[in-house]
Amino acid sequence: MTRRRSGAGNDEDAKTLLTTRSPLPLDDQVRDRLIAEAQGSPLALLELPRAGGFVPPDVSSIPTRIEHGFQTRLTGLTAEARLLLTVAAADPTGDPGLLWTAVRHLGLNRP
Repeated sequence: MTRRRSGAGNDEDAKTLLTTRSPLPLDDQVRDRLIAEAQGSPLALLELPRAGGFVPPDVSSIPTRIEHGFQTRLTGLTAEARLLLTVAAADPTGDPGLLWTAVRHLGLNRP
């Protein structure tokens, strides 16, 4: 993923993304802090609020915080669901036919 540095145009795009995807209105200072911490990464803009909010500078990297947020959300899933996500993530083609073949081969229940 190419990361763009924050600039006037990029900040407006980031504000639009946060406004359209946030379930709650964001205070201007909170929104501006998220934009600064995301450093132009749309994934970081969407995941930082879910990854535990703000931390003091230099405590952990943005990718580490996002990864931790994903791990936290995965803990509530069943072992089968986690395995299904692992198989889907390992497939570089994105072909659902291959995924369902793997699901059957692993003996997982198809939803």
